[in-house]
Amino acid sequence: MIIDFHTHIFPEKIAGRTLDYLKEICQTEPYTDGTAKDLIRSQKEAGVDISVALPAVTKPSQVDSINRFVLDFQEGPILSFGGIHPACENYKEILKGIKDAGIRGIKLHPDYQDTYFNDIRYKRIISYASELGLIVSVHAGQDPKCPDDIHCTPGMALEVIREVQPQKLVLAHFGGNQCWNEAMSADGRRKRTDLFSKCPGASGDFKVRTWQEKIFCKNTAYFRKNLLKDTKSCATILQYAAQ
Repeated sequence: MIIDFHTHIFPEKIAGRTLDYLKEICQTEPYTDGTAKDLIRSQKEAGVDISVALPAVTKPSQVDSINRFVLDFQEGPILSFGGIHPACENYKEILKGIKDAGIRGIKLHPDYQDTYFNDIRYKRIISYASELGLIVSVHAGQDPKCPDDIHCTPGMALEVIREVQPQKLVLAHFGGNQCWNEAMSADGRRKRTDLFSKCPGASGDFKVRTWQEKIFCKNTAYFRKNLLKDTKSCATILQYAAQ
């Protein structure tokens, strides 16, 4: 089984304009039209069995609507995480609702939420999410939205890991996009936790390998051809995360 652990989908009525906005920021062409239907088409073409969708909540007023939207994607070819914003004072209520709805985890995006990852509000969210057994996925490292102002550096992530000791933390982009050396150095200094790194949006001649912990790989067509040759070991760790 192959699971693409880092994808994004949007409601059909906003998918077009959302992708236009992201395309301008990222200066890249999307592989789908942003809808669940087209993601399913893409993953079938690439031989991917399940896609994990990660919603980015950019303001607190979006939390309820996003978490209602993801309820339609808890079984089948797309499994969606829930969303939360650090400015939500009722974060425990929101996280408990996510857990009770059967949603497996949450996505945090410090750059789009304009909050640094070592902010106490993130620490509280991650701590309670861990109590509930939720997976926490976070955008780590540089983002095209604000490339000169990194909101989740490997150092910030290490601080959170040391203080909170999260149970299931996924740091996207090898633990820090464009911060590779710092990420590897920080990973060597951390205390034991269930920490995973993955490489969505990466490019170049990468190979699947063990790097402190297991590496999650994305970009279905490219990575399936060039990276996911050791599908047995990849499937084992990916299935664990999807449980």
